[in-house]
Amino acid sequence: MIPHVVERRLDVTGILGTKLHAILDRGTRRDFFDLYVTLQHEQLGIVECLRAIRAIYRHDVNDGLLLRALTYFDDAEREARLPGEGRADWARVKKYFLGAVGALLVPPPAALAIQRRIVDVSDR
Repeated sequence: MIPHVVERRLDVTGILGTKLHAILDRGTRRDFFDLYVTLQHEQLGIVECLRAIRAIYRHDVNDGLLLRALTYFDDAEREARLPGEGRADWARVKKYFLGAVGALLVPPPAALAIQRRIVDVSDR
C-alpha cells in the first residue's frame, strides 16, 4: 500500500525566509537571483525578507548580519554565470540589493524649511 503523503510546498514567506538564510550561509549566485526574481514577481522588499526569516526560523535574527550578507557578492562573483544569464543581469541584481539595503540604512534627509514651520491652528 502506498502511504498517504500530504503535499507540502513553501509559500512566499517560506521561499523568502529560506532564500535569505541560504544567502547568509553560502551566498551563491543562484540564491541572489532566486531571491531577486521572487521579490520582483511578488512586488516585495527587503523588510518582508527579514519578517519571513523570523517567521520561518523563529529565533533572534541579527539584522545587520543579514543586510551585510545581502550586499556581500565576493563568493558569488567567483562563480560562473548561470545558464541563460544575460550580460547585464548580475549587475542589475547587485544594484537592486545595494539600493534596497542602502535605503534601509541611509538616514532620512534634513527636513525642508516648510516642514519646520509651525502653524498655529488654535482658536483666538
